[in-house]
Amino acid sequence: MIHLPVLLALAVLPMPSLESSAPQITSQLTLASLRHDYRPLLVFAHSANEEFRQQMQALSERAHDLQERQVLVVPVLLHEDSGAGENTTFAGAALLEPAERLSARRRFHISEQEFTVVLVGKDGGEKLKSRTPVTIERLLKLIDSMPTRQKELRDGHTGQL
Repeated sequence: MIHLPVLLALAVLPMPSLESSAPQITSQLTLASLRHDYRPLLVFAHSANEEFRQQMQALSERAHDLQERQVLVVPVLLHEDSGAGENTTFAGAALLEPAERLSARRRFHISEQEFTVVLVGKDGGEKLKSRTPVTIERLLKLIDSMPTRQKELRDGHTGQL
């Protein structure tokens, strides 16, 4: 379920054109529903610990750069009430359903106690996995080097979420 602060943040995002096949971000958010349209950046943590807060702060400071690259920040805390809401109140952040959070932990082999950041490409494949907070510069450099992003730039896509 998307929390109210996140829902309000998502409400100010530019709407996709009618021709766009971008999925509507709803309370039924799944990684599969984001495929081909977004680059999910999963931030796994047991709770809103120091690493989690540090990563989310860095991401929120450069939210515009992430939006340009169609990155959707997805905190994946073990418990929904672990404080994610206060850390995801910027545009370009969304929450997965509880069952989808568990599925994502299994898919990427993340234990309940681990802090891990995983970038998933538009093709659904894992592009980056880090057990420490990732710098925005590293993320942007990686995304900008991806063939799909290069094509987006050549084709003149704005890349806004």
